[in-house]
Amino acid sequence: MIKNNMLPNLPKKIKHKESDFGTKIFKPWVHDNIQLFSKTRGATFELKDAYEKDYLPFNAIEDIQIDAGMSIKWSKKGYLVRVLAGTVGAPDYCLYYNSPAFIVINYPKGFVIIDIETFIEEKKRSSRKSLTWDRAVIISWRHVDKKQ
Repeated sequence: MIKNNMLPNLPKKIKHKESDFGTKIFKPWVHDNIQLFSKTRGATFELKDAYEKDYLPFNAIEDIQIDAGMSIKWSKKGYLVRVLAGTVGAPDYCLYYNSPAFIVINYPKGFVIIDIETFIEEKKRSSRKSLTWDRAVIISWRHVDKKQ
């Protein structure tokens, strides 16, 4: 359990890999493809990295992250997020109400954007303990191949 809003200490290599993917690859892609989100008033993205593997264990997305995504998508009260750090000029809080919620997974071959409910259903149905790149591409809302 996380106390006092403190995150567990992660190895620096892991922190930087996921962070680098977010800032160097995902963020520019979203800005270049903003028209894909023109019918929404916002969306949330939980980023995960497969760390050079062709699969990501389903349990890499924690229950608390699943609960947050579902609240963002279906809550009648909305989901208020405190913005602690990040972009200069960012607001102190963001409110999401009936907004899309996605899991974004970075694999060696590219990244996938999967709706939170699709991810949950896949986790329930799958006989595997992990989500492979090939299967993720099939169930994704969008996938982006890395340039070779």
